[in-house]
Amino acid sequence: MKEYCGEEGVLDVKLLIFYANCYTAGVSRASYTAAFSKILTGEGRTFYFNKIVGKKNSFEYTVNLMKLEFETEHRQERITIGWENVKLEDFNKIDPEKKIVEVFEIMRKYLINDQAILRPEMNSDEIIRDKL
Repeated sequence: MKEYCGEEGVLDVKLLIFYANCYTAGVSRASYTAAFSKILTGEGRTFYFNKIVGKKNSFEYTVNLMKLEFETEHRQERITIGWENVKLEDFNKIDPEKKIVEVFEIMRKYLINDQAILRPEMNSDEIIRDKL
């Protein structure tokens, strides 16, 4: 998913996709603020239109406001606890008909997706390898 909803995902990861899409579409850096809402959905979009839009904020300031609202320490800790406690059996219970290789791939994607919001010391390939 390339959209940012606020309650899930990591804005910095979504911004990498945003920058690539802007480059491909010929959107200049000066127009980033105007294009930013296109990557927002859910609570992220609601917050943006209720609290940010219409003000003369720079793109960087807008991004920081989004991070301050959604990417909090509480959220980081909640995701870290869930990440540390996840097991292959948990994913296997969701769809017992899947082959173990498919379940493993689902778990791998889940771990990689959430890794970016974890504490910095947990953002390495070695941590993923050890977790798997």
